[in-house]
Formats: sequence, structure tokens, C-alpha cells
Amino acid sequence: MKRFIFLFLLATCAFSAQAQRLESNLPPASEVAKEYRPTYRKLVQAEQQRVAKLKAQGYDIILPSESQVPTAISDLNALNQTNWGRDALAAGLASRLASECVFPVIVKVADTGGKLSHPDLQTGQLPGSTYTGEAGQEDVNGHGTHCAGIIAAQGLGIAWPLVSIGKLKFKPVKILTDGGGGSFSYVANAYATERAEDAAYRGAGVAVIYTNSFGGGTSIIQPVEDEITKSIQAGVYFAFANGNTGGPNNYPAMSPLVLSIASLDQSMTVSSYSSRGPE
Repeated sequence: MKRFIFLFLLATCAFSAQAQRLESNLPPASEVAKEYRPTYRKLVQAEQQRVAKLKAQGYDIILPSESQVPTAISDLNALNQTNWGRDALAAGLASRLASECVFPVIVKVADTGGKLSHPDLQTGQLPGSTYTGEAGQEDVNGHGTHCAGIIAAQGLGIAWPLVSIGKLKFKPVKILTDGGGGSFSYVANAYATERAEDAAYRGAGVAVIYTNSFGGGTSIIQPVEDEITKSIQAGVYFAFANGNTGGPNNYPAMSPLVLSIASLDQSMTVSSYSSRGPE
């Protein structure tokens, strides 16, 4: 049973898979209501230009604009919003997480950095690190904050029962830029550099999980694969988002070394846009 709970937590860490893809896979304008088509075409064109610019800068990994979190804050309770995804994953498990998960865990959120001042992410947040060459670890993009919130936000995160009692802590590891671009060289460097800290945690009896909601292409990138291998040999776990292309799994999710996470819709079947494959 404890293994089931642990695998559940690994899946939780990459639940944000549905927010990740290499490029936008948007519907044609003909599928959009007529009154919105002019605006839609302009937005698609702007997104294509942004992606082209990031590609020209040499980035292998590109988060789509729609994966960014809006900066405006509203009261979701006042809007009568519900979170069916959280309810589906966490139903009946809150008390079990706190009672059955007795060993400490560090989750490293490898993404666009951390919203270090976010009021709902103060408990359990560790000082972060950055590998993009940008100054500071702050999440300007919003995607990393979204991922961390799914896991650990106060009262909302699926693993909050563990965060609240100090069993789970999380660390922002910035491997994607403020503009949503990333390089596999950043990824390999991050895993290699973090490994000494990971080994120290493991030596102290603390499990280390990397949650990775990014990817690109369907070919193994050997420098990344080598670093994942070394970290796994040191006792570290990796969960990756499959991707949202509707096609084959992205790398690194398609690596045989890692846990590959897809997306479900409200009928609890694989989402039409979720990448999939034998992995």
C-alpha cells in the first residue's frame, strides 16, 4: 500500500503534464466562433512569431503561451469554481497520506523557477537554484508556480496534507527561461549539479523526486539520459509529462528510465491532446 501511495505522489508531481507541450497544437480558426476569429488569428500569429524567435535563439524546449498563468488574481470561490482534477486524484486520500507516508520527501520542481513570495507556497518551500543564465530564481513566466501549486499550495495542493506536517518540502529548480524557452544543456547541467545535494538528502533518509513538466522531440538526448541515469543510481526518482501533442511521447518522458505521466479528462479517459505511446 505504501508503494501505491508513493507512486500516486509521483504521478501528482507530474500532474501538470497537461500544461506542457513543445509547440502549440491549436485548432484552425474555422473551429472558433465567428465573432472571435479575427482576435484568434492575431493571437495565433503572435504565438507563431514567439515560437520562431525562441527557436532562432537555439532553445530545444518551448512552453506555449497558453501554459502561462495569468497575473490577475480573482476569488475563485466567488466565481463558484471547482477543481475536478484535484478532487479526482485526492478523493479519500487526504487522511491516508498523512498516516501512511511516514518518510520525508523533497520534490524538486524543474521548471520556470519559483514564486518565492507567493502566500500559498511559503510552507515547505526551500531556497531554489537556477541554470538558465538569468539573474535570480523568480518565476516570471508562471508555469513553475502552477506546477508547484498543484503539489503543495496551502489547502489546495494534492500533497498539502504532507506539506502541512513537514513530511514533504519542495525546491524550485529553474531550467526554463522567463520567456518559456529551455535547453537540454540546462537540464543536464541542473541534474548533474544538484546531484551532490540529492545524495546528501538520500544519505539522511530523505527521498528526492524531480517533477518535470517539459519536453521536446521523440529522440533520446544522450547527455540528459546520462545524467538521469547517474541520479537514479544515487536513488533519485523522476516523473515527466508525456506532452500535449496528441502524438508520441516527448523526450524525456519516453525514456525507459523515468515515470511517464499522461493526462485524463473528466470522464477519466486519456485526453485527446495527451501524448501517448508504449512507454
